[in-house]
Amino acid sequence: MADLAAEQHRVVEAKQLHRLGLTRGAIERRVARGRLHVIHRGVYAVGSRNIGRDGFLIAAVFACGEGALLSHETAADHRSLTRSSSRAIHVTVPGRNKPNVRGVTVHLTRRLTDADRAVHRGVPVTSVPRTLIDLAAVVRRAELIRALEQAQRLRLFDMRAIEELLRRSNGRRGARALRAALKELFEEPPDTRSPLEERFRAFCQNRGISLPAFNVTIAGYCVDAAWLRHKVVVELDSKRHHLGIDAFEGDRKRDTKLQIAGFRIARVTERRLTGEPAELEADIRSLLQ
Repeated sequence: MADLAAEQHRVVEAKQLHRLGLTRGAIERRVARGRLHVIHRGVYAVGSRNIGRDGFLIAAVFACGEGALLSHETAADHRSLTRSSSRAIHVTVPGRNKPNVRGVTVHLTRRLTDADRAVHRGVPVTSVPRTLIDLAAVVRRAELIRALEQAQRLRLFDMRAIEELLRRSNGRRGARALRAALKELFEEPPDTRSPLEERFRAFCQNRGISLPAFNVTIAGYCVDAAWLRHKVVVELDSKRHHLGIDAFEGDRKRDTKLQIAGFRIARVTERRLTGEPAELEADIRSLLQ
């Protein structure tokens, strides 16, 4: 029992204890003696109720029955895609019977495939694509976009897996919102680079920032814009061309070589150029000073 509990954040299920040879009476005696502590019906903490956040998450999943998974806002928070202040724990359960578990918000689903399942820090949880589509059904567009961007930063973003899920999710709540967020983030007009350079040039002119040199070669790389005297480089990032692992690694190598040459690098996206102009101006002026 101790070995099993150590693998599950000190939480065990009654059916697991039965398989170890403990009868119902033996379990009740251990509860009476304080060796087991009831968290939910049929779910126990071993030794102490102090099982931490992950312990209470896995206890909620166990209490919801076979095949249950941590999901929605709780899954996104567990994976550090978003921050949730809700005390409720969200769990998705396959089938039609909705368990009533204190402190747990249960979502029923007709089907959970192997691709929808994962384990994170020992807790059964929906896969990242499934978490994102579930999240899309319950949060605002801005929060969903932040979760997508965080998935990129954590190297958890897999466009192919998301597209595969969307293909089999026609009619699912969240599918339309997720498609719209992906379109906003990643769909760009053809020949993005030149228009983006033109918009950055206009941005500098309108904000009274001295114009940089465009498309100059530094340390063997052609950079989008640079203030050579100040040793500042701006790379105008098109997200479509910076999602793959090869592109990710290439960008980091490029940045390192430019830093060795003594340049500081600012990466500017279309989204930041149009959505955060004041903050971007302040950042560029700080770099130039």
